[in-house]
Amino acid sequence: MQETNLILWQKASHFTLGSNFKAWAFRIAFLQTLAHRKTIARTRAHCIDDDIAHQLAEESARHAEGTEARHDALKHCLNRIAPEDLSLLKLHYAENLPFAQLSTRTGRSVGAIKKIFFRIRRSLRTCIERCVRTENTLPHLRRHQPDPT
Repeated sequence: MQETNLILWQKASHFTLGSNFKAWAFRIAFLQTLAHRKTIARTRAHCIDDDIAHQLAEESARHAEGTEARHDALKHCLNRIAPEDLSLLKLHYAENLPFAQLSTRTGRSVGAIKKIFFRIRRSLRTCIERCVRTENTLPHLRRHQPDPT
């Protein structure tokens, strides 16, 4: 892992801004894994089959793409939240303020705060799922695809 991170830093100048960083990084990690497997194979140690390694790499790339789409959707959906709800989210998640302190700060019961967070999370989940399903129809959520020419 550390060796892969060093390679990523060394090859940073080869990354094209605006393209999919995760896919680029996963590809480098995959190539490093193959190189490591060859080294292990030379020492006759047991290692995973090439087909399995390729399947794992493909699955990781698909997962990374899905994660990026959900992250983009989350950013979009957070922009649609009421300012008061967004403030509560920031206090709880960015500043690590527990529900009890949010309760004291807002003058609401802890139960009421929990209900608000349940509603916010449900709303975000619905929005994210909708955005991911319709990603191709929302230009601001489409990831930049490098020009094939």
